[in-house]
Amino acid sequence: MQIKSQVSLAKLHYWNLKTMEFEGREIYEDQREYYRFTDSDKLVHRWVVEKGIGRKIPQGCVIHHVNHDKHDNRFENLQITTWNEHRNIHKSDKRQARIEETRKGCLVIGVVALGLIALCVVYALITSLVRKL
Repeated sequence: MQIKSQVSLAKLHYWNLKTMEFEGREIYEDQREYYRFTDSDKLVHRWVVEKGIGRKIPQGCVIHHVNHDKHDNRFENLQITTWNEHRNIHKSDKRQARIEETRKGCLVIGVVALGLIALCVVYALITSLVRKL
């Protein structure tokens, strides 16, 4: 365990990563923005789930952050899923994000179209008034 710790500390020093404390243990943020313990390199969210359920996470399972915040490692924000379930959750989230972007785009286009229609109406009124003069 001590060799692993030295490797982690060397890695922290090399990448100039800052450490912080979690549950009395030192952690750091890895390159994928997940928190890991410096003494074991274990992912904090996996440790929290194992502590919460009182046993190891079953093989082949992954932990999903329900609110999608990788730094929110509260037990109630973590969900054990299979790889397929996890992939489908994120696929569904991406699909929903695309739908929202499309809705926003349609709203902008609709507002612009209404603005153009209003300009056309104003132009028509002005030209009809000018013709009467």
